[in-house]
Amino acid sequence: MKRILAVLFVVGLLVSLLVPMAASAQGGLTYESAWQVQNLENQAGSLVISFYDENGDIIPAATINDTIAANGSNNYFAIKNLALPTPFQGSAVIASDRELRVIHNLMAHNAQGVLFGASSGGYTHGSTLVNLPLVMRNNSGYNTWFSVQNAGDSDTEVTVEFYPGPAGNYYKAPTVTIKPGGAVIFDQATPGMSVLGTKFVGAVKITSDPEPIVATLVEVSPTDLMAYDGFGMGTELVAQIGYAKFVGPIFHYDNPVRDEYWSGVQVQNVGTLPTTVTLEFVPHYAANGVDCTETQTIQPWSSATFGVLSFVGHPAAPPNTCYANNQRHKFVGSVAVLSNSANQPLNAIVNQTNQTRRKAASYSAFMEEEATRCVSLPLIMDRNYGYDTNVTIYNANTVTVTLDITYTAEKPEKAIYNRTDTYTIAPKTSKVIVNGGNIGPGFVGSAKACGRNSSDKLLAIVNEIRHAEYGDSFYVYNGFNLQEP
Repeated sequence: MKRILAVLFVVGLLVSLLVPMAASAQGGLTYESAWQVQNLENQAGSLVISFYDENGDIIPAATINDTIAANGSNNYFAIKNLALPTPFQGSAVIASDRELRVIHNLMAHNAQGVLFGASSGGYTHGSTLVNLPLVMRNNSGYNTWFSVQNAGDSDTEVTVEFYPGPAGNYYKAPTVTIKPGGAVIFDQATPGMSVLGTKFVGAVKITSDPEPIVATLVEVSPTDLMAYDGFGMGTELVAQIGYAKFVGPIFHYDNPVRDEYWSGVQVQNVGTLPTTVTLEFVPHYAANGVDCTETQTIQPWSSATFGVLSFVGHPAAPPNTCYANNQRHKFVGSVAVLSNSANQPLNAIVNQTNQTRRKAASYSAFMEEEATRCVSLPLIMDRNYGYDTNVTIYNANTVTVTLDITYTAEKPEKAIYNRTDTYTIAPKTSKVIVNGGNIGPGFVGSAKACGRNSSDKLLAIVNEIRHAEYGDSFYVYNGFNLQEP
């Protein structure tokens, strides 16, 4: 039996994943794509990667047939596929006789050669309803664009609705038709999107009929790039349509250990009633800050920003205890919903930024119901051309968890660094596991984290970063929760 994964990606020597001739709309960036494929089974397997152009037509000559080792991982750079046209914008579908998980790293450079980077996931299946909690146009230098891919077997009609939060206008875009496997780009920086207003900060609702879709959003500024996975109803991947509570495994405020990182949480109400939401920020341990809260009311399908103004004590900050409790001192911890007055379903993303080093990345917050005993981490690095990873694992249970993380190298010559490490994590808290300097020089591979008890509930994100580089060499992806006994 073959399993199918959909991957939205771009590659090209010119601006790609954009409407043709719209190079300037995304700051004149040159995009490239790479993705890491992880085999979750104890047997070697085969895989086929099929490429689709922006019209949804397959490119047969570009098809990749490959094998993947048992519990191993493969890395692919689309730009190395000489059968793809240059420039290229499109999507890919990966089929295999093994259970796989995939992440996609999107890389870009501007005309001065400055690096930009972002990461997102591959999708095991889609949904006829997908939501994006944070969409922007001219917001302090940020614009967004998102790609919607048809994950079904026939043509599908896709409608996009924009709901303003702090700024902008409601707008329902004309319905578009997408072929199976094909993808369409919605770029908020184009002149045609002026209907959103001079400035737009809000959320998007995407509906499809009759086929399921998947979506990835990219946030672009003159200095950095971020991406996150769309939230789809009933999907197995990292983000579901919404629950009354969610958790973000890591949240920073002015973390001097990591060169002053800051975070913001964008929360979308995907219910039918206004609701007042209180978020709780919990430090990883006492030296990392003091527990605090922030409260805002969110209208249906709209979204609100938490954590940005409250920790600095801004006069316009919503009701909160974060400034009073932390006095602008370092805070490193997790964030979760403490209360939701109307019990409405919510989505959320967490942005991490470092303005000093020009690094930024985003991840999708988890619903606690997604937590499982085991989590797949397709890309782990230690001193890989300056890149390291940090794994943040959240214990969603009410008791302390003991877990094992098994690291498996991609290349046989690095198998000497394969290892299993053991950790304990207190209930409702996170632990950051630093891979840099702790696995082996040049290690590139994957990992799997599992609690020792069947009732354990874990969530995880992975930060990929090259600290020494001035530029956005910072990527974050969500770990994949696995349904295992």
